[in-house]
Amino acid sequence: MDCPQLYTCEVTLEADGQAIKAEDRFGFRHVEFVEKGPFMLNGRRVLLKGTHRHEDHAGSGAALTEELMVKEMKLIKDMGANC
Repeated sequence: MDCPQLYTCEVTLEADGQAIKAEDRFGFRHVEFVEKGPFMLNGRRVLLKGTHRHEDHAGSGAALTEELMVKEMKLIKDMGANC
């Protein structure tokens, strides 16, 4: 689950002698909440582990930088959260 199979879609639109290209990476997942049972991701049982996060930080309030957000997400993942 940490190494998904990703695909690349490339689209080119041409009109009046001009072309616009777009490219995006994507993957497919199958999720299922079994009634009175586990959460399933791609046919495998996954225990959902998460945390409560506020978008504020001492010294900057709600004006978080992208760098600080990424740092927080890495800390949350390092503590074992997966959602």
